Amino acid sequence: MTNINSSEFKGGDKNARKEAVFGFSREFASASFSIDAIIGLDRSSALAASALWKACEELSIKAAFRSNPTMAELGFALAATENCSVFSCFYFHNKLGLSSYFGASLEI
Repeated sequence: MTNINSSEFKGGDKNARKEAVFGFSREFASASFSIDAIIGLDRSSALAASALWKACEELSIKAAFRSNPTMAELGFALAATENCSVFSCFYFHNKLGLSSYFGASLEI
């Protein structure tokens, strides 16, 4: 559950979301699946689903969807070396449109 006490920053959004999330996840050898019910305590509710597939030792692919507001995400992660990986994600929101981000991770 999030924001049960209705906390907010002074001068900030007075409509901070209050949500409860209940879900189920299942893992397999090279994939995992998740489905969640997002119950809005003060707004409309949603369903969310995601899948993560480890295509090979170096490549992982993630797809996710949420029903309200409508959002979809497609991401890729490539393990370049044992300590370094690069990732990219494409994100769609029904009101904000399409966006993407790229990054790198270095484990020291």
